[in-house]
Amino acid sequence: MLWERPAEIPFPTVWHEFQGPDVGDTDNLVSYRVEDLTPNRFDDIVEHFLDHFLTAEPEYVAKGVPGDELARREIVDFWRWCFARRLTLVCYKEASRTIIGGILLNVKMKEGQNARMVESEKLKGIFASNEYLTDTFDVFGNYGVSEYLTACGMAVHRNYHGTGICGEMLRAQIPICKALGLKVISTNFTGTETQAVAAKVGFRSDLEMSYDELAKLNPLFTFPRIASRSTKVMSLVIK
Repeated sequence: MLWERPAEIPFPTVWHEFQGPDVGDTDNLVSYRVEDLTPNRFDDIVEHFLDHFLTAEPEYVAKGVPGDELARREIVDFWRWCFARRLTLVCYKEASRTIIGGILLNVKMKEGQNARMVESEKLKGIFASNEYLTDTFDVFGNYGVSEYLTACGMAVHRNYHGTGICGEMLRAQIPICKALGLKVISTNFTGTETQAVAAKVGFRSDLEMSYDELAKLNPLFTFPRIASRSTKVMSLVIK
C-alpha cells in the first residue's frame, strides 16, 4: 500500500510564507513562499535537483552518482515517484516563478510500501544505508507512531546559500504535518551544514554514525572520500 494525499487537503497549497534577505542584497528583505509542486513544474524541479542537489549532496558525490548514467536515470525516476505523492515543496520569491529551493517529502508508513528497488549499486548503497539508520533507531517504536513525514532530498539554489532558505523549507513541513495529523518529522541529514540548520529549527539528533563506522558494517555503506564526517537521524516532534 502506498500513502496517498487526502482529497480534502487542497492542492496546490501555499504552506509557508516568510521574509528573508534577497540574493546579492542581504540588507533588503523580500517575501518568499513555499508551496506544493505542481505537475507543470516537474521537468523544472528535476533540472533544479540535477544542478543543485546531485552535485552537492555528500553521499551522492562520494558514490559518483553524477557521472553514472544508470544511477542518474534511476534517481530521476525516484524523484518523479516522489512527485506523485503530491508532497514535494518548492520555494519561490515574490512575484517570481523561478525555483529557489525544493524538498522531496514522503510519508513513511510502518505497514506499507516504502522502499524503492534500483539496479544501480551506487544508489543501492545510499538507499540501504539510510534504511539501516532509520531501522536501527526505529523511528516508529521510539516515537510511538505508525507513520511520519520524511524528506528524501532538499536542494537550494547555490546563489541563495546563506539566506536562510534551507531552514524555512524545513519549517514548512510543520503545517503539512498538522494538516495530515502527523506527529513526527524524521530525516537522515548527511551534510554538516544542513545538520546545523536542522538543529536550529528544533530537530534533535536521535542517532549519529560516522561514515567510518558505516563502512565497517557493510561494503555497500562505503562512501569514498566523503566530505561529511557523519550522518544523523534527526527528528522533530509536532506540538
